[in-house]
Amino acid sequence: MPLIKAGIGVDGRFKGLPDTSIALWCSVDLNLTKKKMTPILAEFLGTLLLIGVISFVGQPLAIGAALAVGAYVFGPYSGGHFNPAVTLWAFLSNKVSSSRAMMHVAAQCLAAVAVFALKAAM
Repeated sequence: MPLIKAGIGVDGRFKGLPDTSIALWCSVDLNLTKKKMTPILAEFLGTLLLIGVISFVGQPLAIGAALAVGAYVFGPYSGGHFNPAVTLWAFLSNKVSSSRAMMHVAAQCLAAVAVFALKAAM
């Protein structure tokens, strides 16, 4: 199997990744194309940044700065929710679809688990 190098271009799209379908645990059609993966990755990275600063620094000014940076950098791609409660609000007010909301919440929870694992390993 060949190694595929991938990255995110200036326009926020994935470079070098093929369009694939990934079967997940839910019954919603989750055909994960490059266009759908960008906001999911942005939610994961933004939540990782926010939860990481909360866990490791804990200072209110640093938390606010992390949220502002996350919203500025990742907000245009995902909406900058970074919190399952905000994603639930967006879903209930019909701002995002159910499949997108589930993927955002999954990405946010995975980011929280990643920070917890990193903190536990230290």
